[in-house]
Amino acid sequence: MYEAHLLRRTYREGGKVRNETLANLSRLPRETIELVRRSLRGEQFLSAADAFEVERSLPHGHVAAVLGMARQLELARLLDRQPSPERARVLSMICQQVLAPGSKLACTRALGQSTLAEELAVEGVDADELYSALDWLGERQRCFSSVTRATAAAARSRSSTACSATTRAGRSRSRSSRAASTMTRRCPPRSRSSAPASASARWC
Repeated sequence: MYEAHLLRRTYREGGKVRNETLANLSRLPRETIELVRRSLRGEQFLSAADAFEVERSLPHGHVAAVLGMARQLELARLLDRQPSPERARVLSMICQQVLAPGSKLACTRALGQSTLAEELAVEGVDADELYSALDWLGERQRCFSSVTRATAAAARSRSSTACSATTRAGRSRSRSSRAASTMTRRCPPRSRSSAPASASARWC
């Protein structure tokens, strides 16, 4: 079965309707033939470059590298086990200091110049919110210090108790050893005489 796709035009000449073949489209792909058919019906097509307009382009490569290392180190979990806006702001400040060190005010401007704010959901954060996040971090640091001191004190107490028990056990073994040596020195060597073994045992 042969299928032909012809591009024709119709016109009138001398009161008669005539057809003229302009091109044979049979060798073109079906997608192209369909585009020609739709274009002749009045549809308009744009290229991919013309169909989209770039409104904003933010750098992302360096942000992806820093966030990847932060996730590998579980930095957010070290700050707090539960997600919160304060944790996200502190993490954004840490990452921004790695990318471009600066003040808190400069950090608020720099967050909008990359994809960092969007990745950590801190878009539109201001300097007051960053300082509030630092206060939150300070409170957590004091809690960490108290817990660390308590843990260290408990560890020292357990270590001291274990050392005391070890010392007492050592002294007990030393006294037992001295008592055994005293008894050994007090017991004379057995005689080869024909004395009864029971009497020698009682004498020792």
